[in-house]
Amino acid sequence: MSAAFVNNSHDLIKILRATNRVVALFYASWCPFCARFLPIFKKHAAGEGRHFVSVQDDQETIADQYSVKVYPTVLFFEMGSFQKDWMEYRESVWTKNNWQNSLIRVRCRNVELKVT
Repeated sequence: MSAAFVNNSHDLIKILRATNRVVALFYASWCPFCARFLPIFKKHAAGEGRHFVSVQDDQETIADQYSVKVYPTVLFFEMGSFQKDWMEYRESVWTKNNWQNSLIRVRCRNVELKVT
């Protein structure tokens, strides 16, 4: 499976309602850190049995609806509702082996995140 792509709130809501579990990446095309993370996300989307969606939000309007403060951000949805952010999801569902090749440092909006 590959990641679906949306760039508006309406299409995202349709996917969230139609799919039991969704892993969503919120990113912006202008963000250099997103450009580095997007191929990693797509790689995992292709290899997992879960539904993935890439949410391009260059105007930062969709992210506001889900309290996304920094790009890139990964959120987990279940039955159309937000459940966990990526860090909580990673700790509860994925193993470190799934992310061993995804070590990056993200500096965006004066926030540094270490993805391991």
